[in-house]
Amino acid sequence: MIHTIENDYLRVSVDDHGAELCSIFDKVYNREVIWQADPAYWKRHAPVLFPNVGRHFEDHYRINGVEYPSSQHGFARDSEFTCVDMTADSITHRLKSSDATRENYPYDFELKIKHVLEKNQVSVCWEVISLNDETMYFTIGGHPAFNVPAGGIGSQEQYHLTFDGQDSLSYLLIDMSSGTAVADKAYTLEL
Repeated sequence: MIHTIENDYLRVSVDDHGAELCSIFDKVYNREVIWQADPAYWKRHAPVLFPNVGRHFEDHYRINGVEYPSSQHGFARDSEFTCVDMTADSITHRLKSSDATRENYPYDFELKIKHVLEKNQVSVCWEVISLNDETMYFTIGGHPAFNVPAGGIGSQEQYHLTFDGQDSLSYLLIDMSSGTAVADKAYTLEL
């Protein structure tokens, strides 16, 4: 089911499937901001990546000596969440661990994702809760896709990402034979 909230500036829709943001419609400029999941190119809008971002080497990992299968970007994006709260300006979804999730991820957890609308901005808040005292390893991330140029306004060259206060980012490459970072050589990406 898709849930929608709106104000004078934006209409925001979030799907129970993956708690995925599937639309941000800009009412002021009459344009859709989020990619509309054309399966000929990419079938998603803005998936949530949990309990892992990226891919584990050889598609598995070990915890306490037990090997678990792992798919790229985890299972949250393909899971059915429950909408647990909806107000005039927010939608909150929850995913709880189950026998099915424990086949790939051995922890008891609760993942809450809240989308909040305030004027012409949308915030996405993630809350990961361990339901026992054991150390719970995870990574979480977003993978939003945007229409560029938005609504056909302007050209692609007019759009840019800004990293406030940073002129560059450092990164490492992955050794594909071992699945680990090559730590002795850092690269710089000028912004």
